[in-house]
Amino acid sequence: MPWPITGELWQRHDGARLLEVSIKVPVAQAAAATAGFMAFLAEVGAERDDGQQAKTRWALDHSANHLRQLDDKTE
Repeated sequence: MPWPITGELWQRHDGARLLEVSIKVPVAQAAAATAGFMAFLAEVGAERDDGQQAKTRWALDHSANHLRQLDDKTE
């Protein structure tokens, strides 16, 4: 893998985790780098989430639902 890989692990209070991995490359290399990175991930057995969603949305939706449940219990 010729590009540095960055990993970011998110964990919610319910234990669910989401790992985001990415690379940063010059714009001129973006297409080749993306193809190479996806091939690398497939080679190491990483699974792509077909229902991709933004990590922030993943966290905020869960938090909003949790707060609604707490609010419902106090009514």
